[in-house]
Amino acid sequence: MYLDDVIIYSKSIEDHIKHVDEVLTCLREAGITLKISKCTFFSDKIEYLGHIIKPGRLEIDQANTRSLRALVGNFLKETFYLRF
Repeated sequence: MYLDDVIIYSKSIEDHIKHVDEVLTCLREAGITLKISKCTFFSDKIEYLGHIIKPGRLEIDQANTRSLRALVGNFLKETFYLRF
């Protein structure tokens, strides 16, 4: 089994420690291992699916919007040049 992302949200540090322990216990019992170099614990900011998630905020990752703007800009230029 391949598991890509596990995100655990808690309202307090005490709850978070309990939730992380519960999730890790479930994963261990299921025989699922994690690569520690890919793990981040107790972070108040994550990048996920093109968004940056912070306490009380959801932002679009600007790196993705720059790429999209460049792609759309190139498409519009090519469309404009094809007309003339």
